[in-house]
Amino acid sequence: MNQPATMIPIIDPVSEEQIGAIADGGAAAVDAAVVRARESFDAGLWRGKTPSDRAKILWKAADILESRAEEIGAIDSRNVGKTLRQSRNVLLASVEQLRYYSGWCTKIYGKSADMKSPGGITGQAQDLLGYTLKEPVGVAGAIIPWNGPTINAIIKLGPALTAGCSVVLKPAEETPLSAPLIAQVFAEAGVPDGVINLSTAMATPSARRSPPIPMSTRSPSPDRPRSAR
Repeated sequence: MNQPATMIPIIDPVSEEQIGAIADGGAAAVDAAVVRARESFDAGLWRGKTPSDRAKILWKAADILESRAEEIGAIDSRNVGKTLRQSRNVLLASVEQLRYYSGWCTKIYGKSADMKSPGGITGQAQDLLGYTLKEPVGVAGAIIPWNGPTINAIIKLGPALTAGCSVVLKPAEETPLSAPLIAQVFAEAGVPDGVINLSTAMATPSARRSPPIPMSTRSPSPDRPRSAR
């Protein structure tokens, strides 16, 4: 039988009042998110798209994010404790970050070089062609700090999606309210289901475990105290 999830209270740092709550999924939720991400990666739902298609989808996501600047900015403002103007300005910077990353989808190249073999066991020099091929590494884990939830999510989602990776996004337990909306923005733009996966869990030893499906890379955030003063 599934046990009810522990709820994490969300506190307005200005008023110090509770404004919401999220489920603490623990290590099991992390594992499930990684499995979904790995399945989407192996199925080629995102990495299998052409670079130009990925670029169009990310640019569209930037447009949608811009159209929701007031809404998401207001949520970040209350959740983080910034002014509305600061939060909206940071969100608009996030939009430009995402547009920048979208342009890189069609500009990720390997390298090739003509090489001369010194001979080896044959004793005869040979003309060879060496090349490198850049490929998405797999599932990326993106851990977001509390003090800039939207822009830090974009800074970590953008490069991973540009490269064709699937992602597990772990927002800070103090400021998770905009993360579902960001995932919604990407889904509306055309990012397939399972490519971006949210995991809400306390940063405790029980949640810091190796999942059953290997994660290729992890983007950590500093564990620092938060203060509104």
